[in-house]
Amino acid sequence: MTEIVRPLLIFICLFINTIAEPSISNFQECSPKEIVISHGKCSLYVNELIFLSEEYNKEDVPMEAVNNMSRACQSITSCFGGLQCLESQKNKELYQRKCDSVQLKNFEVESCLTRFIKDIYEKNSSCSSKYDFTAKTFQQKREAYTSGKSCFLDFVKNNCSERALSYMKSDYDHFLDILTIPSENGTCTPVQNTLTKIQCEAVMREMQFKMIELSLSRDEHVNQNLSAACQEVADCTRPCSSMDSEGIDKLCGNFELLDDKEFVNCTEKIGTIHKENKEKLSGYKCMSGLDSIETLTKNKDCMKEVMKGECDESALKNFDRNWKILDNALSH
Repeated sequence: MTEIVRPLLIFICLFINTIAEPSISNFQECSPKEIVISHGKCSLYVNELIFLSEEYNKEDVPMEAVNNMSRACQSITSCFGGLQCLESQKNKELYQRKCDSVQLKNFEVESCLTRFIKDIYEKNSSCSSKYDFTAKTFQQKREAYTSGKSCFLDFVKNNCSERALSYMKSDYDHFLDILTIPSENGTCTPVQNTLTKIQCEAVMREMQFKMIELSLSRDEHVNQNLSAACQEVADCTRPCSSMDSEGIDKLCGNFELLDDKEFVNCTEKIGTIHKENKEKLSGYKCMSGLDSIETLTKNKDCMKEVMKGECDESALKNFDRNWKILDNALSH
């Protein structure tokens, strides 16, 4: 694989956390009395949660503090939820999401789920293959975690902490809701973005292994496997916006170039000539002053001229498409 094609194997993926607005229901504006209750009674519980979060802002939170945070969260959502007006309902949804995030971290659910997804892709568990835990849609994923509940809980029991197991035993239905119910406007919640990121990171690792394999092999089946893996990464990001889906789609499109053997072989041939017999390329008028293969790849007309002179005509059949893909890859 020459330095012309090698940039196509660079995998860049940016994770972003999009903060969704709380859902807006058909509630009336809060009355003065409801505002007083909201800013008074409910704020006391909010302050308690803030105090606990700041006091135990570390990885290893004592179980007593975890339980206190859980009680504070229950009080917050019950207080705001009991007021049937717009501002309070917004606050209920907002703090429910914040509390979900705190709970998943404190009960070590995120790290447990990371192990579970890794186990699935490494095919270590016999039962996980029976259920589509990595399904592309929320509905399919909910069905998998419902029908495969015993399989998942067995994994948690044997591979995760007592905290994670305790949470799953007592709040499994709520965990399902967190995992599979999007916000009212159809977007993913921040917690769902985090959980999607966990799954997609496992898929990305698989793709990176295949990319290393491709860089060491000329087997066309490796190319096909890489294209399939790339598409799996793209599919993984679509339910949520926790990853740069557009960038991944472009990357997957780049692998069309690797399927054009004539073009790839021609670029490799030119790279070899440049390395072993640079004077031969200097015979092309357009190559005057071009001292590197990277510079050649910036000159479309010159690249086409050299390919015409050094390779079979079949290498040029998709030249415009391939040049666009190559130019896009080299510009990153």
